[in-house]
Amino acid sequence: MSLYGWVLVLMVAGFFFTVAFKLGPVYIDNSFIASGLKDLGRHPEGVETLSNGQIKKELMQFFSINNVRNEEAKNIKVQRNGEVVLVNIDYEIRVPMFANIDVVLTFNNQLNSKFPGQCCTPINE
Repeated sequence: MSLYGWVLVLMVAGFFFTVAFKLGPVYIDNSFIASGLKDLGRHPEGVETLSNGQIKKELMQFFSINNVRNEEAKNIKVQRNGEVVLVNIDYEIRVPMFANIDVVLTFNNQLNSKFPGQCCTPINE
């Protein structure tokens, strides 16, 4: 391969490494958020018995222990519909890539106490 070929290969590899290093931590944080919701769904007394404040406190402790760095993901919404408790963590992150190019990532995480095993994607009933 010629010098220009190697430069092109290095540029392409550098691009993919940059994307991986900038977007990887965001996806890792979201996996911790989903894991926190799954743990909450396995609460011994059930999510329905916890108050909204207790739900938020347990999730915030989990996020603190696992070093979730995203502040927007800490916007926890709890909705109660009769016997069903919905815990939503929906957020959007803008990650600057190069110069004036940003990548916008949207995450929708939901725990439905009626279906805790199907955590963490929203369920349409």
